Amino acid sequence: ASQLSDLAGYQVIRNMRGTVGRLQNAVEKQVLQSETRVDQAFQETSMHIAAEIRNLRVTVHSQMRDVERQFDEGIDALEQQVDASQRETTSGFSAILARLDQLNSPASPVPGIVRSALM
Repeated sequence: ASQLSDLAGYQVIRNMRGTVGRLQNAVEKQVLQSETRVDQAFQETSMHIAAEIRNLRVTVHSQMRDVERQFDEGIDALEQQVDASQRETTSGFSAILARLDQLNSPASPVPGIVRSALM
């Protein structure tokens, strides 16, 4: 009877070892599957981040070109305004000088005192 009980105990231990082995294999399989899913998710996320970075670079470069273009347009407009102001000023000075020449001419009705004061 004790041999039967030892044999039954041995059988129970053997069955438990088999069950533990199957559980260990199932856990290892689950761990491997989880690791694979994590690796795939990491790769997908990395690819997504890289694509977003490329898109941001394109956007930033485009915006930089727009800012440069707007800056150049602003500088061109300012140069045109300066040129126009210079032309107006030159024209105004020319008109003043022409009038002074008229006033300084011997035929001018301006008295000599005024004429000499203008010079």
